[in-house]
Amino acid sequence: MVGRYRGFTTLLKEQVPHVLTVHCVLHRHNLVAKSKSPPLHESLNVAENDETFGRLLLHTDVRWLSKGNCLARFCELFDSIVEFLEEVDAALGEQVSSSRCDIMYLADFFGKMNEVTLKLQGKGVTLIQSKAVIHSLTSRLDLYRQSIGRRQFAHFPLLTKVSEALTDERLLIYTDHLRMVNADLKIRFRDLLDLDVPTWVVQPFQVDVAECEPAIQEHLIDIQSDDEAQAIFRTSGWGNMWVKYSQRYPALWEKARLLLLAFPTTYLVEQGFSQVLHMQSKYRNRLNLTASGALRLKLSSLQPEVKKLAENHQAQGSH
Repeated sequence: MVGRYRGFTTLLKEQVPHVLTVHCVLHRHNLVAKSKSPPLHESLNVAENDETFGRLLLHTDVRWLSKGNCLARFCELFDSIVEFLEEVDAALGEQVSSSRCDIMYLADFFGKMNEVTLKLQGKGVTLIQSKAVIHSLTSRLDLYRQSIGRRQFAHFPLLTKVSEALTDERLLIYTDHLRMVNADLKIRFRDLLDLDVPTWVVQPFQVDVAECEPAIQEHLIDIQSDDEAQAIFRTSGWGNMWVKYSQRYPALWEKARLLLLAFPTTYLVEQGFSQVLHMQSKYRNRLNLTASGALRLKLSSLQPEVKKLAENHQAQGSH
């Protein structure tokens, strides 16, 4: 779909040059977080140990999104795990013990990545919000790299516990890893980081009209004079305001709508798949999800007024 040379979006842009295409930011973030140097990859494999003690340490098919939580739990039980392994497999126990610093670092790192993932999930996430999250992450990665290089581990609480055992060689591995991840992040999210977001879209009532393009200046004056629109902006945010007044200010909406309507992630699609798997069980295998409206009802954010519906329903008396 998103291949650089023969992907659908590439071929589409050849015919429609100005079309806006978006590669799921969650998927790209997943690919970035998987980047690891050989020493860290080896230490992670020791912690996961997909073979002999797979069920004891971590599930063999654990998803990378869960690695932060799983490794954090692993670190909490680290001493007990090492003690157990030394009794049943001294060599494996030594491997785990010698990888302690790397495992602590990876637990902190994946924890940071999971925080970003949660910010990118949800129904109401827009391209503008996604850009802000990714831009913040690039700056934070630089901060983490510089802090670790100065032996300041305030942002990595688990790594702080083993700070005395950290050699300059291990610190260099961690800083190189953070530099590599940040470089990969900027390449994969170049389109999002370069996305032009006009100031008036997010701050329509604070922007200087004279600094905006002439075609929308009069329309901006109109909306800045609209007290009702200002009230909606203060209470519901800029996104809901543009949707509510899209017909009243069509010229402005035409320029702002792509930034609001384009889906930055496949979150809604994945949510739909999850609901289908939940509803289409062996007990309901004849249920037509599309025709019955069951799937639409399940995915809707509207809450039915059950009490009102019950009051309008005429009870059947006994015969």
